[in-house]
Amino acid sequence: MILKNLEKKMWDKEGFQVRLVHQKSGRDVRADKRDVGNYSFERQAKSSLTVTEFVDGRLKNRFEKYGWKGQVVCGDGKAAHGSMLLKNVRDSYSK
Repeated sequence: MILKNLEKKMWDKEGFQVRLVHQKSGRDVRADKRDVGNYSFERQAKSSLTVTEFVDGRLKNRFEKYGWKGQVVCGDGKAAHGSMLLKNVRDSYSK
């Protein structure tokens, strides 16, 4: 799967943007990267999870091997703080 399609799939499932960035530089990973795996979770993550819990549970292990990390993005385009609840992240898109 191409990275931009993977990010779209995460958006459709989770209701917020997930940005993949290089661990060392913090720069965005190019959207045309191929063979980046799939996002195969059947259910949306619980709204009561924090951003850190979400990243550790759903993103960390699948993207570390590429040297990437996942960032949850709020509706204003800024990275969400780790202690923010996913409910609040999702709500930030409706403002």
